[in-house]
Formats: sequence, C-alpha cells, structure tokens
Amino acid sequence: MKRTIILGLTFFFALAFYQKAIAAGQAMVDVKVVKAEFSAIPVSFTTFGQVVSPKSVVIHPLISGIIKRLEVKTGAYVRINQVIAQLDDTLLRSKLRQLEAQIRALQTLLNQTKAQWEINKKLYRLGIISRLERLKAQAAYQRLKADIAVLKVKRQGMIQRLAYMKIKSPVAGYVDKLVSIGTYVDASKAVCEVVSPQNGYVEAFIPLSVKLKKGDKAKIWAQEGLILGEVKTVIYQSNQSGFKKAIVVPKSQLAPGERVRVEIIKGIVKGIKLPKQALIMTRGAPTVFIVKRHQAEARHVSILYDNGQDIIISSGIKGGEWVVTEGAYLLTDKTRVNILK
Repeated sequence: MKRTIILGLTFFFALAFYQKAIAAGQAMVDVKVVKAEFSAIPVSFTTFGQVVSPKSVVIHPLISGIIKRLEVKTGAYVRINQVIAQLDDTLLRSKLRQLEAQIRALQTLLNQTKAQWEINKKLYRLGIISRLERLKAQAAYQRLKADIAVLKVKRQGMIQRLAYMKIKSPVAGYVDKLVSIGTYVDASKAVCEVVSPQNGYVEAFIPLSVKLKKGDKAKIWAQEGLILGEVKTVIYQSNQSGFKKAIVVPKSQLAPGERVRVEIIKGIVKGIKLPKQALIMTRGAPTVFIVKRHQAEARHVSILYDNGQDIIISSGIKGGEWVVTEGAYLLTDKTRVNILK
C-alpha cells in the first residue's frame, strides 16, 4: 500500500516537473499526429435476431380494427408491400373531414385577424387607439395561429392512422388462412399468413427509442458469414414492452432458427474524422491539438458523432491540418513538439 502511494506521488511530481520544463521551453514533447481529412461514419444500431422459417409469415395489423375489404383471395401471390386488406376507416375519415373543415374555418378567421392586427398597428401609430388595443389584436392572431398548428399535428396523426389501415405484406409469397370481411383483427388476431417461396427472414427486437424505417440497410452476421439485408417492415405492437419488431430480409439464404447479429445502418454522418484518442477535455470543452511549425495549438471543436472509436468533427479544425493523436495530455498552447514517425 505504501509502495503504491509512493509510486503515485513520484509520478505526479515527475509529471508536474516535466510540464513546468515544457512551459519554460526547456523540453519538447514527443507526439504522434494524423492528417485531418473529410470522411464519413455509418450511424448504426446492433442487436440480435432470430431467423424465421420461410414457410410462412403471420401478418398482423399495425393498428386494431374491423376488416372492411379484402384486396386478395386465399392462394393469391402477393408482392412485397402489396395491400392484402383494408380496415374500416369510415369513422376516422369522417373525423378527418371535420377536422379539415375546422382548420379551413380557423385559417379564414386567422387571415381576418391578421388584417385587423395590421389595421390596429397603423391606428396605434396615428394615436387613434391605445397600445392595449393593438396588443389584444396581436394576441388574438398568435392564439389562432397556435390553435391551427395543434390541429395540423392532429390531422397528420389521423393521416398516418389511415395509412396503417392498409394491411400490407412484408414479404412476397402466397396468401393462406385469410380472415373474412367483418373480422376484428389486432396484435393477437392475425389477418393471414403469407407462405414465402424465398429465403427466411430475421426477426429483431429494437428499442422504441431507436428510429427505424422501411428500407434501412442491414448487415447480418450468421454462421455463413456476413450477409447483406434490408428492413422490410417495422411492427410497433409486440409482446415485449418497450420494443418494436423489425423484419429484416437477407439477400441470401439463412438457416431457420439460427440466432444472428444484426447491424441496421440508419444513415451516414460526414465531417472530419479523427480517432477518439485525439480528443481531450479542457475546462469542460472538447479540445484537440494541431501542430504548426513544431508548436501545439489548442482548438475547441464541436463533436457531431462519436461511435466509441472514432469521432466526426463539424467545426474547430480544417481538412489538411495535422492533429495530435498521442501525447495531447502533456500539451498546452504553443508547446514545442517533436513529431514521431
């Protein structure tokens, strides 16, 4: 215990002495550098999934409801994203029409209120009305504008629900066990099964907080090696609370029942790419050191993305500058450095 304390104190005082020597210009710090270049890092989410047999895919609606119309018959071949059935949307469409009429009426009233506000501003400048009257007209305009914005968000939600009422197949195949018109379907009551003549697919559970959409590219690590795939559909109703289910279709065959690792690529972040070890914190701000004429220069930077190994910087340094990757913790501004090969 005593030896550990002594060694720690020795290192501390040696480091302090070394930093004083550097500050006094008596020593040069050995560093390694890398050239700052524009690059890109894929933004991804990794999870595990199960390969489901391609024999059949059970189709559930994204929202519950009553089957109003069937677009196919049992035994029909359906393509990916082809509509199989339509839920009864009569009530929702009626509410949407009422909401749109309300928005139009408020928009007309908003235009009138704005015109009155403009008149009141002129009357106020002429001294005909009080400041309170002008502010009342302004407040009425802003209140109506806010009410319309809330109703438009509500309308967008209704339009999204209408889209969910079209039940589509996430895979290509033949329809089997199709329900009849008037049947109530939900997360526990399936619409049909689609028997796929193609490869199996991967079911992966993703946290609800992770943004995901159809068409996202995916990498699947299986016993056969790395296989590319694509997210074909996202099911938000599942038996696992806090998760949604992604259906990932591979481009080559997978063994049914196999547990695989799935990386879903959600996008690309572009900027100046550096190894994370180049980054240090100075006074709570992310900082890197660049080297100019064998002198260190501190730069505060903005971090756009961090994957644990590399970072993407959006501002603070320019492409072509030389950035310290090793030895930065010994540097201060204008410290002389010796670049190691």
